[in-house]
Amino acid sequence: MKVNYLTWIKDRLGISTEDIDLPLGVVTTGDLLDWFSTRSDQFKNTFSIRSSIYVSGDGRLLLQDEDIHQFKTLTFFSPIVGG
Repeated sequence: MKVNYLTWIKDRLGISTEDIDLPLGVVTTGDLLDWFSTRSDQFKNTFSIRSSIYVSGDGRLLLQDEDIHQFKTLTFFSPIVGG
């Protein structure tokens, strides 16, 4: 699965995209965020405040309990404000 990181998430991780194989047991967006937190301290710190992170699957905004296996690309980004 292709994973894109945008905004401050990209800046903190130092990468903008990667291809990952979903580990066994990772089914939902929330599961993936849990797994990210085990990858390294950098990932743990970046994904520790879930309310500051949105996830889209193939361009559709996802909830944390949604199954992610149907998507080819997931994108993680922060809320955007403006006027």
